[in-house]
Amino acid sequence: MKKKFLIGTLLLSVGLLGVLSLNAANNRIQIVSENDSVKTLSSDGASILNTINTSTSDLVNGEVNIEIILNNSKNTEIMYAIDNGAAVASIKNNVIDSIKSNASTISAMDNLKQGVAYTTKNGSESAISIVELDTVGIETALENVKTATAGNDGAIFDAIDHAAEKFSSSNVDNKVLVVFAGSLGTLSTEQVSALKTKMEGLKANGIKVIAYGINLGTASANFNTIFESGVKYEVATANISTGLNFTTNLAAYLPSAKQNVNGSITFDSYILNNFEIKNVATTVGTANYDKATNQINWTPGSIGINQVEKLTYTLSLKSVVDESIVDKLNLRTNRQIKISGTGNGVTFDDSYPKDQTVDDEICSPTIRILREAVDNPKTGIENFMIAGICMIAVGAITLLVLNRKNQFNRI
Repeated sequence: MKKKFLIGTLLLSVGLLGVLSLNAANNRIQIVSENDSVKTLSSDGASILNTINTSTSDLVNGEVNIEIILNNSKNTEIMYAIDNGAAVASIKNNVIDSIKSNASTISAMDNLKQGVAYTTKNGSESAISIVELDTVGIETALENVKTATAGNDGAIFDAIDHAAEKFSSSNVDNKVLVVFAGSLGTLSTEQVSALKTKMEGLKANGIKVIAYGINLGTASANFNTIFESGVKYEVATANISTGLNFTTNLAAYLPSAKQNVNGSITFDSYILNNFEIKNVATTVGTANYDKATNQINWTPGSIGINQVEKLTYTLSLKSVVDESIVDKLNLRTNRQIKISGTGNGVTFDDSYPKDQTVDDEICSPTIRILREAVDNPKTGIENFMIAGICMIAVGAITLLVLNRKNQFNRI
């Protein structure tokens, strides 16, 4: 009987180990949305992306690696739409010299391309000449405008259309259209309204418009209405050299190093209650998780032009989780990012989402806690199996030794 009892005990132990190994399975994580949309950080095109690194995350074992990517490598394209009509003929050389001086100054900047569209004529027909982005030196392209055949007054809007079409269709983060208008032509109220709508459409498509009206006189009102959605300046003949000093006006849109950059990342209670926040690291500056405030503090400091920097951290699922959210609730991986700094003398200070919408808007990847791991997680199951095998082996050896000594039957 005791022999049977010993065998039964061994089998029962192995069975219990199997049950324990099944119960040791972790909850797993499901990615609902891998990243949020890119958020514009500053007017020169710098941005932030909040995303999950799927290649390094261990979803089966409840670990999600988050990356907040600060991208200061945005490229810029500038197209100049120049009025070469009769209205500016007497001052054309001065206008072009001023544009050329400014364009030459900014041409040395990295990640920057410039092109020109200007009004002219083909016989008696109005025409537009185009110099594609950086196909020739910008100074040469502008110098050629001086000797070009004068176009029709009011043809500047055709030049704007052609210039807007020359921006690259992809991989361009910052598009700026600089308009130099000497005449708007004769426009009806309906035409003014339609042109205003067209300029608003350019803005909606990510094209920033800076418009200069040169000696417009009575056309000033139409100019201000049409370019209402952009940045606009009126310049008199006597002020061309200073009034067309647009490098200063472009500064906010040009690539620049960022200084005094710092930020913070906060979390919802369901993240704090169900996950450990660990492995906080940054590629530049400092970053740490402050348990007293339950937020990550990030101080990148200075970030150069063409640099991409990252803050990374891991959400690691706790061994005991709130059952009320399992399989039911989508969880945002952070509640809010706040980031501030300066660049080109322009200060940026923003939150994603905004303070007023933080309870309703999601600006982060989202995840969900699932009931159990489907795949075999790293829960120590191999240790249970080894222990079970060892117990069986010990039991078998014990039985063998006792039988050989003929002791077992006397028990």
